[in-house]
Amino acid sequence: HQNPYKFLYAYDVQDKDIYFGREKASAKLIQSIQKDRLTILHANSGAGKTSIINAGISFELIQNGQLPIYARAYRDPLNSIKQAICSHMLGPWPDILDDLGLQEFLGLVCAHLSRKTKEIIIIFDQFEEYYIFWPDKNYREPFLQEVSSCYFDEMLPLRFLISIRKDYYSDLAD
Repeated sequence: HQNPYKFLYAYDVQDKDIYFGREKASAKLIQSIQKDRLTILHANSGAGKTSIINAGISFELIQNGQLPIYARAYRDPLNSIKQAICSHMLGPWPDILDDLGLQEFLGLVCAHLSRKTKEIIIIFDQFEEYYIFWPDKNYREPFLQEVSSCYFDEMLPLRFLISIRKDYYSDLAD
Protein backbone atom coordinates (compact mmCIF):
# COMPACT_ATOMS: atom_id res chain seq x y z
CA HIS A 1 0.00 0.00 0.00
CA GLN A 2 1.52 3.28 -1.15
CA ASN A 3 1.44 6.36 1.07
CA PRO A 4 -0.92 8.90 -0.57
CA TYR A 5 0.82 11.90 1.01
CA LYS A 6 3.65 13.43 -0.98
CA PHE A 7 4.20 16.43 1.29
CA LEU A 8 5.62 19.27 -0.86
CA TYR A 9 6.28 17.09 -3.90
CA ALA A 10 3.88 17.23 -6.84
CA TYR A 11 1.85 14.18 -7.77
CA ASP A 12 2.82 12.61 -11.07
CA VAL A 13 0.82 10.77 -13.73
CA GLN A 14 1.62 7.41 -12.15
CA ASP A 15 0.20 8.71 -8.83
CA LYS A 16 -3.35 8.78 -10.26
CA ASP A 17 -4.52 5.99 -7.93
CA ILE A 18 -3.38 7.77 -4.76
CA TYR A 19 -4.50 11.25 -5.81
CA PHE A 20 -7.94 11.93 -4.41
CA GLY A 21 -10.13 14.69 -3.04
CA ARG A 22 -9.85 16.91 -6.13
CA GLU A 23 -12.31 15.12 -8.40
CA LYS A 24 -14.61 18.15 -8.79
CA ALA A 25 -11.70 20.46 -9.55
CA SER A 26 -10.29 17.93 -12.03
CA ALA A 27 -13.67 17.57 -13.77
CA LYS A 28 -14.05 21.34 -13.96
CA LEU A 29 -10.56 21.70 -15.46
CA ILE A 30 -11.29 19.00 -18.05
CA GLN A 31 -14.54 20.82 -18.89
CA SER A 32 -12.65 24.10 -19.38
CA ILE A 33 -10.08 22.43 -21.62
CA GLN A 34 -12.85 20.92 -23.79
CA LYS A 35 -14.61 24.27 -24.04
CA ASP A 36 -11.82 26.44 -25.46
CA ARG A 37 -8.48 26.12 -27.20
CA LEU A 38 -6.78 28.04 -24.36
CA THR A 39 -7.25 27.37 -20.67
CA ILE A 40 -5.48 29.26 -17.90
CA LEU A 41 -5.03 27.52 -14.56
CA HIS A 42 -3.93 30.00 -11.90
CA ALA A 43 -3.57 29.62 -8.16
CA ASN A 44 -1.21 30.41 -5.33
CA SER A 45 2.20 28.81 -5.24
CA GLY A 46 1.95 25.34 -3.72
CA ALA A 47 -1.81 25.02 -4.32
CA GLY A 48 -1.39 21.84 -6.37
CA LYS A 49 -1.56 23.05 -9.99
CA THR A 50 1.10 20.59 -11.17
CA SER A 51 -0.53 17.74 -9.24
CA ILE A 52 -3.98 18.33 -10.71
CA ILE A 53 -2.47 18.43 -14.20
CA ASN A 54 -0.40 15.29 -13.74
CA ALA A 55 -2.49 13.05 -11.52
CA GLY A 56 -5.88 14.71 -11.80
CA ILE A 57 -6.46 15.15 -15.54
CA SER A 58 -3.69 13.59 -17.67
CA PHE A 59 -5.06 10.07 -17.61
CA GLU A 60 -8.55 11.29 -18.55
CA LEU A 61 -7.16 13.43 -21.36
CA ILE A 62 -5.41 10.37 -22.77
CA GLN A 63 -8.64 8.35 -22.42
CA ASN A 64 -10.42 11.13 -24.36
CA GLY A 65 -7.93 10.79 -27.23
CA GLN A 66 -6.04 13.92 -26.25
CA LEU A 67 -2.28 13.69 -25.94
CA PRO A 68 -0.85 15.91 -23.17
CA ILE A 69 2.53 17.40 -24.08
CA TYR A 70 4.36 18.97 -21.14
CA ALA A 71 6.58 21.93 -21.91
CA ARG A 72 8.40 24.45 -19.75
CA ALA A 73 9.32 28.03 -20.57
CA TYR A 74 12.55 28.49 -18.63
CA ARG A 75 14.57 27.72 -21.74
CA ASP A 76 13.49 28.50 -25.29
CA PRO A 77 9.73 27.91 -24.93
CA LEU A 78 9.20 27.13 -28.63
CA ASN A 79 11.90 24.48 -28.70
CA SER A 80 10.60 23.19 -25.39
CA ILE A 81 7.39 22.15 -27.17
CA LYS A 82 9.29 20.56 -30.05
CA GLN A 83 11.66 18.72 -27.72
CA ALA A 84 8.81 17.48 -25.55
CA ILE A 85 7.29 15.88 -28.63
CA CYS A 86 10.43 14.65 -30.38
CA SER A 87 13.13 13.96 -27.81
CA HIS A 88 12.15 10.33 -27.29
CA MET A 89 11.72 9.62 -30.99
CA LEU A 90 14.65 11.40 -32.63
CA GLY A 91 17.63 10.90 -30.36
CA PRO A 92 20.05 13.79 -31.02
CA TRP A 93 18.28 17.06 -31.73
CA PRO A 94 18.20 17.77 -35.49
CA ASP A 95 19.23 21.37 -36.30
CA ILE A 96 16.36 21.71 -38.77
CA LEU A 97 13.85 21.73 -35.89
CA ASP A 98 15.29 25.01 -34.61
CA ASP A 99 14.41 26.68 -37.92
CA LEU A 100 10.96 25.12 -38.33
CA GLY A 101 8.14 27.40 -37.17
CA LEU A 102 5.89 26.04 -34.44
CA GLN A 103 2.77 26.11 -36.61
CA GLU A 104 4.50 24.17 -39.39
CA PHE A 105 6.05 21.74 -36.91
CA LEU A 106 2.74 21.05 -35.17
CA GLY A 107 1.03 20.68 -38.53
CA LEU A 108 3.50 17.92 -39.42
CA VAL A 109 3.05 16.26 -36.03
CA CYS A 110 -0.75 16.43 -36.15
CA ALA A 111 -0.77 14.93 -39.65
CA HIS A 112 0.70 11.78 -38.11
CA LEU A 113 -1.56 11.39 -35.09
CA SER A 114 -3.01 7.93 -34.60
CA ARG A 115 -6.72 7.22 -34.95
CA LYS A 116 -7.01 7.09 -31.17
CA THR A 117 -5.36 10.49 -30.68
CA LYS A 118 -7.61 13.22 -31.97
CA GLU A 119 -5.76 16.24 -30.59
CA ILE A 120 -2.73 17.48 -28.71
CA ILE A 121 -2.91 19.43 -25.47
CA ILE A 122 0.22 21.54 -24.99
CA ILE A 123 0.64 22.11 -21.28
CA PHE A 124 2.90 24.88 -20.06
CA ASP A 125 3.30 24.20 -16.36
CA GLN A 126 4.90 26.82 -14.12
CA PHE A 127 4.52 29.41 -16.87
CA GLU A 128 5.74 32.15 -14.54
CA GLU A 129 9.20 30.94 -15.64
CA TYR A 130 8.48 32.63 -18.96
CA TYR A 131 8.39 36.02 -17.25
CA ILE A 132 11.26 35.29 -14.89
CA PHE A 133 13.71 33.94 -17.48
CA TRP A 134 12.53 36.03 -20.46
CA PRO A 135 12.05 39.54 -19.00
CA ASP A 136 12.81 41.38 -22.27
CA LYS A 137 9.63 41.72 -24.33
CA ASN A 138 11.70 41.62 -27.55
CA TYR A 139 12.68 38.03 -26.75
CA ARG A 140 9.11 37.12 -25.84
CA GLU A 141 7.48 38.46 -29.01
CA PRO A 142 8.42 35.55 -31.34
CA PHE A 143 6.93 33.06 -28.89
CA LEU A 144 3.70 35.04 -28.61
CA GLN A 145 3.40 35.30 -32.40
CA GLU A 146 4.04 31.57 -32.93
CA VAL A 147 1.58 30.44 -30.25
CA SER A 148 -1.01 32.93 -31.50
CA SER A 149 -0.69 31.53 -35.05
CA CYS A 150 -1.22 28.01 -33.73
CA TYR A 151 -4.15 29.06 -31.57
CA PHE A 152 -5.98 30.69 -34.49
CA ASP A 153 -5.20 27.86 -36.94
CA GLU A 154 -8.39 25.85 -36.50
CA MET A 155 -7.03 23.12 -38.78
CA LEU A 156 -4.59 22.15 -36.03
CA PRO A 157 -6.20 19.71 -33.57
CA LEU A 158 -4.61 21.50 -30.68
CA ARG A 159 -5.37 23.08 -27.32
CA PHE A 160 -3.23 24.94 -24.80
CA LEU A 161 -3.25 24.76 -21.01
CA ILE A 162 -1.16 27.35 -19.20
CA SER A 163 -0.58 26.86 -15.49
CA ILE A 164 0.73 29.94 -13.70
CA ARG A 165 1.16 31.21 -10.16
CA LYS A 166 -1.49 33.70 -9.17
CA ASP A 167 1.04 36.51 -8.60
CA TYR A 168 2.06 36.32 -12.30
CA TYR A 169 -1.48 36.04 -13.69
CA SER A 170 -1.70 39.72 -14.68
CA ASP A 171 1.48 39.30 -16.77
CA LEU A 172 -0.58 37.20 -19.20
CA ALA A 173 -1.98 40.48 -20.59
CA ASP A 174 0.83 40.16 -23.16
